[in-house]
Amino acid sequence: MKKIIILLFTIYFGQNIFAQCPVISGIMINACIGTSTEQTNEFLVIRNGNSTTMAGNISLDLPSGNPTGIHTFGSITQANTVVQSFDAFITNAACKSNGATPILIASDASTVFPPNANILYFPGGTFVSAAYDFNAYCGLTLYVLVSNITVTPSTAFFSNTVPRTTTIATTGCNAGSTSSYTYTTPANNDGEYVNFAAPDNPTLAAGNSGSGTSSLSFSNNGCAIPPPNVVTPITLSSITAFRLSKNSVLVNWKTLSEVNIKYMAVERSGNASEFIEIAQLNRLGGVSSSQNYQYVDNSALLANSYYRLRIVDNDGKITYSNIVTLKSIVSNSNILCYPKLANDKVTIEWNSKNVSTTAITIIDAFGRVILNKNIFTNIGFNKSEIDINILKTGVYYVRINNDDTKITESFYKQ
Repeated sequence: MKKIIILLFTIYFGQNIFAQCPVISGIMINACIGTSTEQTNEFLVIRNGNSTTMAGNISLDLPSGNPTGIHTFGSITQANTVVQSFDAFITNAACKSNGATPILIASDASTVFPPNANILYFPGGTFVSAAYDFNAYCGLTLYVLVSNITVTPSTAFFSNTVPRTTTIATTGCNAGSTSSYTYTTPANNDGEYVNFAAPDNPTLAAGNSGSGTSSLSFSNNGCAIPPPNVVTPITLSSITAFRLSKNSVLVNWKTLSEVNIKYMAVERSGNASEFIEIAQLNRLGGVSSSQNYQYVDNSALLANSYYRLRIVDNDGKITYSNIVTLKSIVSNSNILCYPKLANDKVTIEWNSKNVSTTAITIIDAFGRVILNKNIFTNIGFNKSEIDINILKTGVYYVRINNDDTKITESFYKQ
């Protein structure tokens, strides 16, 4: 049975929003249009970490092709050439590159990617000839980088027949970060795409298998007849894990579409490798409707704990979400923030040693300051209510700057 699960691809859990540094989430290892132009139509997908990253700080070492070694990114003009070639297949004018909400944004070495951004890199530069259809991403954003090569490459950059390794390195992140991605696949079919759940942990996603945890996959074996070749998001979205109390954790996620899904299982682990199922939820709505899900784990671990979702379809196929971490519980007796599940306001209580002005700051899960408030503080017990009606659903952190110390607590805006 044909299976296409269309979901948003932004995944974040509390403070652990994706990886800290950019990673490779997938590679189109065997493009379309035949062997003579295959190398120009291959690409890989980079997922940014949980902070901003300048493109020029990312370096890529591909396994083969021309050029070999570390690749140099092309100009905005070159990237625009590729982006505009895909515009012809985008049906919503607002989502074209010159529209109000473009899907594809041309980028170069000076581009600063926001946290958790998804980036497409085409090593074939401006010689891309495949008709890729990105309509499924209308309303979302994909940044496009290309190589600065000026001569048509003569060999493929990736291979799907022998072990190949691609390396990504990022300066200025975690004192320098380097990860290598190796895959081996026995098949040799156009449209093969490899997903990476982690470095050197590949899953082939040829045809409509929809396997792996990457942000992108391909329908119709990646090579539609006639074109274009449809690119569809297949991962989970808006998924969060938030500690409500010492023994209670709220797991939240959202689906955009639920084609062929039978049920979803919440799994927990104490070591990130051995998971147990703690809940099973059937889908709520129709296959094309958006749904929000919640599950409260009332037997949460006090130590570091790890959560993931297991999605089982009607054919018995299993897909996993990314693994996310909740840190061990730490008691903070100097501040109290309640309710943990808030709708319109939160109340903050704390003690102060001095009469002074205290700064209260609300920060979102991306580290952005959303609200600042200065209040008069008495010696001893203090209490303040904060209106949070303007906040969107998600995890937020309250920081109190008082008595020359900074104290932080968290809450979840429903």
